[in-house]
Amino acid sequence: MATDLQPICSTTNKSKSTFIRLTDDEHSKLQEIKRITGLSFPQIFKRALFNIHIKQPLVSKEQAREIIKELNRIGINVNQIARKLNSGIFNGYLEEIRNMEHAITKMKQTISEFGKGKR
Repeated sequence: MATDLQPICSTTNKSKSTFIRLTDDEHSKLQEIKRITGLSFPQIFKRALFNIHIKQPLVSKEQAREIIKELNRIGINVNQIARKLNSGIFNGYLEEIRNMEHAITKMKQTISEFGKGKR
C-alpha cells in the first residue's frame, strides 16, 4: 500500500475528471475534513480511494494561527525584557530570559511545522 500520493497520482497528464453528488451531511463532513487537514477535495478523495491514511493534525490551521499570534506577542514581550536586561536594568536575569526566548522560538517552529503537515 502506498503511503503518499506521489507514487499513485502523477501531477501530469490529468485529462479525466469525475463529478459526484453528496448529501448535505456528506458535504458538511467533507468540508470539515478539508478545513481540519488542509487537503483539497481531490486529495481527500484520492487518499480515500487508494486507502491512504489521512493524518488529522493535533490542531486545526485556525488554532495554529491563533497559537502563533499569541507566541509572537509573547516573543515581543520577551524581546522588550531582553532589551531592558541588556541595558543593565535587571542584572542577573539575562540568561533566564534568553532561555525562555529560545524555548518560545522552538515552540513557534514546531507549531509552524504542524501547519505545514510535518510531524
